[in-house]
Amino acid sequence: MADATRDQILAAATRLMAAHGVAGTSIQDVADAVSLRKASVLYHFPSKDALRKAVIDALLTRWRDVLPRLLLAGDMDPEARLDAVMGEFITFFSADTDRARLLVRELLDRPAELEPYLVETIGPWLRVIALALDAGKSRGLVRTGADLRNLPVLLGTLVLSAIAAWDSLGFMAREPGADAEGARTRYHTELMRIARASLFPDSVPALHRDPMT
Repeated sequence: MADATRDQILAAATRLMAAHGVAGTSIQDVADAVSLRKASVLYHFPSKDALRKAVIDALLTRWRDVLPRLLLAGDMDPEARLDAVMGEFITFFSADTDRARLLVRELLDRPAELEPYLVETIGPWLRVIALALDAGKSRGLVRTGADLRNLPVLLGTLVLSAIAAWDSLGFMAREPGADAEGARTRYHTELMRIARASLFPDSVPALHRDPMT
């Protein structure tokens, strides 16, 4: 029961902080959103800063398990590995766009505070990605001019910001008469195509295939 309450608080805090920022979200706001007393929220999270850190931790720590599983899986060519990582990234953040919106806010508002989280959870695996892509480059599978140190960071930034902006800008990408889910699938497919094209010379995904399936 305590874990379920804690998860509800984290979900509400993620939603409110994504919409209003950390400064615009109070402990009372979070308590009201989950029909709890303020004291009950403070029982789980003794301050707003503790709550903010728990929210960010919940967003980032899952990648400690996910990235090793994807990057250290058996024999996979560089393109299949990119599909696996990008597909997981898109799936997680598009399942709840507040996750992406909050992380973008924090990257802009508190880069110094977020840096240790990123160094710990993502940093080591960026080096693994770079090494894997470098091996692919030596075999002629990856574009020779690709900057393998910067490109994974840029692709992650592209996907994160694109998903964060979907609720605001997605209507601009929707064809007349298209349903919202179909339009979102096309949007994700194009993100995958851009990622592949930036790395692999002859990469063309199946048209409008959902990259998360």
